[in-house]
Amino acid sequence: MKVVHIAHSLKGGAGIGLLRYHLALLAEGVDSRILVAEGENNAYVALLKRCRTSLLDKFKRRLHLSGEANLSIMKRLSSLDTIAGGKGNFEQFSPPYSDYEINNNEWVKKADIVNLHWVAWILDWERFFKNFEKSVVFTLHDQQPYLGGFHYHTDLDRNSHLWSLESEVRDIKKQALGEHRKVGVVSNSRWNTSEALTSGFFGKRATIETIHYPLDCEVYFPREKVSAKEAFGIRGDRLVLGFAADNLKVKRKGVMELLEAITLLPKRLVENLSLMSFGGRWENGMLKDIGIPHVHLGFIDSDILKVAAYSAMDIFVVPSHVEAFGLTAIEAQACGTCVLSSPVSGLLDADVTHQDSKGLKRPYTSEELSEKIAELLKESTKRDSLARDGREHVLTQHDPAMIGRKLIAFYERLLS
Repeated sequence: MKVVHIAHSLKGGAGIGLLRYHLALLAEGVDSRILVAEGENNAYVALLKRCRTSLLDKFKRRLHLSGEANLSIMKRLSSLDTIAGGKGNFEQFSPPYSDYEINNNEWVKKADIVNLHWVAWILDWERFFKNFEKSVVFTLHDQQPYLGGFHYHTDLDRNSHLWSLESEVRDIKKQALGEHRKVGVVSNSRWNTSEALTSGFFGKRATIETIHYPLDCEVYFPREKVSAKEAFGIRGDRLVLGFAADNLKVKRKGVMELLEAITLLPKRLVENLSLMSFGGRWENGMLKDIGIPHVHLGFIDSDILKVAAYSAMDIFVVPSHVEAFGLTAIEAQACGTCVLSSPVSGLLDADVTHQDSKGLKRPYTSEELSEKIAELLKESTKRDSLARDGREHVLTQHDPAMIGRKLIAFYERLLS
């Protein structure tokens, strides 16, 4: 079986998730290749080429405006937002056109399965699906494939003045896909699967299944906490609260709720507490009022460094309002760190404490989050118990060999 994965890059949560799916398939003997818009060539990864364009189009490309159609959509987006007094109060909006050429790529021509991952700005929906006969699989890393231009429904909820454009872009994508095309949809969480089914976007012939991200627990495993803390310049007897996000300005990540929750902690707990984070840069002034020492590691590409960081943490907090899954949550649990996450969306699958949860299913308020953090800071026995359960959860639910076999079985059903 020959499988070609298409994605923007191998960075960020979606890119990391794709790479881990790919490695799981390779381990099971599948001929798996990856085509990306940004990255480096090697035996299994190649760069997508663009269609031949004029000098004017090349200039627009440097401005991230792929052709007249995308330029028109993005101008209308800006105009509608300005008229309504909006201030870009959304994470991102991706148009349905692109000047990348996928169909004529030699790997694509020889593939049995073409698996589309995070393809915003690189998939031209109309050109790709026109007369394309191969089996196509969408892997959902967020909600963008079955929405219009938005990547999460929460952005649409906050920007009703953009509904007409969002609906128009979704119609373009849906018409390009067609009602009767047989496609496969792999979702990274049960929540994302449910949302995709409810959307009705993929048509009656779509096969949709939840297949979680794999994680190699021989790479992600617990290190001794005291020495891990000291390696980052933190005294070994201090308690460490952990957090990570690529973009700290994104509201759905719950950054402000976390910072406020820290300020609400009892003084006696704060005296022995440090904050460790990695990912996007904190803006000036964001941390001035939290009242505890802070270590920020920036973006981390190394698995070894991430494992060391997770191991240095006593509690890893994921206060997001919505997540398609929660990759950092399973990484932290694999490293033997207790995870505290909002009981919402894909985090219900990622965090062991939410398994079979029938209780609260909304983001924690700052007050609730502070209470949860305080409880775990005071109860080391509970932290240790949750850490053990969390690692066992990842070992059983995210085993690469098991995930690889599930993907193969899914592909085979689609081909048959």
